Amino acid sequence: MTLQEAAQKIRDMKLIPFLCRGGTMLAVADKGRVDNHGFHDFGEVWRIVAEGDQWLLIQMSSGYPACYQFKTLEEVVALLERIFLGEPLNIDGWLFPLHRYPYWKESEIRDAYEHARTVLWVTWLEIQNECVLNFKFAFEKMQEDGTYHWMALPEYKFYSIPHVGETDEKLFLRLDLKAIYKVKSLKKDEVMAP
Repeated sequence: MTLQEAAQKIRDMKLIPFLCRGGTMLAVADKGRVDNHGFHDFGEVWRIVAEGDQWLLIQMSSGYPACYQFKTLEEVVALLERIFLGEPLNIDGWLFPLHRYPYWKESEIRDAYEHARTVLWVTWLEIQNECVLNFKFAFEKMQEDGTYHWMALPEYKFYSIPHVGETDEKLFLRLDLKAIYKVKSLKKDEVMAP
């Protein structure tokens, strides 16, 4: 497959390909949309570039940029198809965007879900605050050491998981897939202590 052929397949996925650097690199953009499952894409930009005998797929526009290596351009296009056209993993109505995160494993998500910890909203706020403080401390240390990497510190980051229906719970998945918190919201007749 050539970059021009890849560009056509990408066009067929309703994405926007741009041949760059004299035809040696392909940039892929999405206009920004909400997919069929409620996940919002904020106009993502990906680069496809050859490096030696490898193809790299690099996400450029995310708070958590990603880089994937492949032997063939067909594999790169297949991953883009999975990311943009794939289906989320549905567990009890919770939609885990497994299709959007190639490094996530279904077995790890299912295990984390099976062992989810149910907490009240007040407790969840305490957990979040502790994670923010720990992240800041660890991030500053990594910057001092010069060891920071975009995939670093996933144990302090969470992803909010949408549900297909109405629920009085929110679900938060830790990005290292080691913990899930089911957060119960307060009902109108419940009073939160000061």
